[in-house]
Amino acid sequence: MTLSSSLGIPSDPLGAHQWIVAGVAPTMIHQLAGTVKTDVGSICRLAGISRSSVARKLKMEVALSTSQGARLYGVVQALEAVLSLHRNNTARALSWLHRPAWGLGGVAPATLLTTEMGVQVVIDLVGRIQHGVCQ
Repeated sequence: MTLSSSLGIPSDPLGAHQWIVAGVAPTMIHQLAGTVKTDVGSICRLAGISRSSVARKLKMEVALSTSQGARLYGVVQALEAVLSLHRNNTARALSWLHRPAWGLGGVAPATLLTTEMGVQVVIDLVGRIQHGVCQ
């Protein structure tokens, strides 16, 4: 079972788009944090969403903005790839995200997850590592 499917997030691009546009509940950040055994603040930092914004949206019972939902979706995609690389060991996966990566010129993958292109770069790096092209 993938991280997306365990959270009820569509795996196909059109379904994911519709899920984001329909409005992602801020509770999804809490669900993701619980699923990968980390704190909400860590997920907020990865997605570039302030904790206070999440708290406010929870209190007001409003969805994340489309851009926030898209960033959260990107974090889920990247986490799926990194978890695959680390055989679903969440502690190792989260640690890897925060260490400088040779394949990224010394940049920590976590710093790239706030944009769609950054997420793709991290996913591509994981693929290169899995195929022995990069460290």
